[in-house]
Amino acid sequence: MWLLSYLRWNIPASFNAWRRSWAAMVLIAGALAIVGLLIPGLSLGIPSWARPIALVAAAAPSGAFVWFIALLLLITPARLWTETRPKLQIVLGSGTSFTQRQLRRSQLQGSGGTAAIQETLFRVGVRNLGAKTIDAVSVKLESIEPHAPGLFVPLTLHLMHDNPPQGQPFQQDFPVHAYATRHVDVVLKQDPVGQPPSSHIIIYHVVQGVTQFIASGSYQVTLLAEGRDTAPDRMRFLIDVDPQGGLLFQAA
Repeated sequence: MWLLSYLRWNIPASFNAWRRSWAAMVLIAGALAIVGLLIPGLSLGIPSWARPIALVAAAAPSGAFVWFIALLLLITPARLWTETRPKLQIVLGSGTSFTQRQLRRSQLQGSGGTAAIQETLFRVGVRNLGAKTIDAVSVKLESIEPHAPGLFVPLTLHLMHDNPPQGQPFQQDFPVHAYATRHVDVVLKQDPVGQPPSSHIIIYHVVQGVTQFIASGSYQVTLLAEGRDTAPDRMRFLIDVDPQGGLLFQAA
């Protein structure tokens, strides 16, 4: 019963996936050629113009059998392993999930009083490329160049929309379901409206006792995504400010 289900669902899926690439054609052609070479007797007594047709006619059944066995025993298991193995990928995209700009009145972090501020927040996504949930996923700031005083890496970054009650800890890790993407906050800048831009950039991490503030400037950072029973993924980014003091964030 299991074998019938395997053949019914996986063989067509594998064939459909492989027929769109040159791999299938190469394998079929190779099988036909190998079988054809084993039948030198075909050339005896057959006109030269008809030999290719006879060769293909004789080799096709054996070649088809070789192809089916490869599909059953090699290609399908390889496809299933590729699709089901857990794998994380750090991604950078567009839209409000990755870039959030808003004008609001708020207390400036690191100073007293309130003011209208232009807030710019950049995020990255962490994507599960496999067919199984990956648990205990976290994204960390692994390195920053040049070194920022008081910033001790690695630092776990803040999960998007993780706002626990006051006094409760932030999430240190989270699950990412199959083929899903979750987002983490990376870097934030708050600039008072109508005043000189802030001289600080905020690294949006959740490690207690470590400053979030670094001086405005240009930095190369490496982010590390990790999860349970999966290989980590790293990606480098550039944090910078434009001539007007606006925050910039892009892949390095």
